[in-house]
Amino acid sequence: MHLTGTTINDPVNYDNQNLYIGYCVAENNPGDPTITDNHSGNGILASSVEGGIIEYCEAFNNGWDMPWDVNGPVGIWVWDCTDFIIQFCISHDNRTHPDAADGGGFDFDGGVSNSIIQYCLSYHNEGCGFGLYEFGAAKPWENNIVRYNISQDDGIINGGSVGIWRHESRGTMRNCEIYNNTFYNSNPNGPSLWVYNNWPGFNFRNNIFIYDGSLVYPGQKIETELFQGNCFWNLKGNTQIQGFSNLEEWAKATGNEIIDGLLIGLFIDPELQNPGTLNLTDPEMINLENLSGYKLKPGSPLIEKGLNLKEMFELAPGSQDIVRTSIPSGTGYDIGAIEYIHK
Repeated sequence: MHLTGTTINDPVNYDNQNLYIGYCVAENNPGDPTITDNHSGNGILASSVEGGIIEYCEAFNNGWDMPWDVNGPVGIWVWDCTDFIIQFCISHDNRTHPDAADGGGFDFDGGVSNSIIQYCLSYHNEGCGFGLYEFGAAKPWENNIVRYNISQDDGIINGGSVGIWRHESRGTMRNCEIYNNTFYNSNPNGPSLWVYNNWPGFNFRNNIFIYDGSLVYPGQKIETELFQGNCFWNLKGNTQIQGFSNLEEWAKATGNEIIDGLLIGLFIDPELQNPGTLNLTDPEMINLENLSGYKLKPGSPLIEKGLNLKEMFELAPGSQDIVRTSIPSGTGYDIGAIEYIHK
């Protein structure tokens, strides 16, 4: 499914307004063998849209026979869009050419602004679960939000749970709030973050990062991104972060995970019920029972340890988590995509 327009090179205008795509399944689009100069095999793709919603959709097993070996397809994504929401969707088992990029779950690509990905599930994709990319579009990539999502074992051949990339010589990329997500990656040597290059205003808060390999893809660096109030955990027990022996040393050297001189980040087992077991395919069934593996156990160190984003940073986090539990459930916010329910 692909909606596009003719104003993609226009720095101001959009061809389409008030787009709605809901309750759709995009499956088994292998790619077009006759297209040898660009990607094909996407699930759901929209561009040149002002005001749009994609919700309750599933995209899976797409992109597996694309001939192009440069950029690749994604399960659900938009570019050259503003005021766009992707929510309550599932994107899984999407693929790409073995030598190409992408093949991910979700993507805000070139020229996306003032848009939100929320309450979505991404798992077992060959590319990043959530891609934030700018190829040099006419409009700036700015002021976007990624919140209350779960990524499981994404980045099988490309990237990790989250990917950040901008063309080296063109395009504007800035300002993204990434909070209260749970990023789980048990792929061998799989990272949480694939950060090809660094851009201002990317803030990670109240997220859970669980990874088998390293926090960041080997050879890459966190530079301008800001991390505050997150939980980190390595499945092999490796405490190193970005060349530092532990979280505290990394925080002191970079200023990440420190507020008012205090270390606020955690390197600790988040004590989730049974992570890595996600296989849900029906977006209408995104609920606490079906996502129980990502619930916090009673006594989890993350309960009520989240930052109050509204009070501290004037962010409006919404009224619910991914399973529609009101937030906060207790006296404070939790870390991760699912709020602990106090009885």
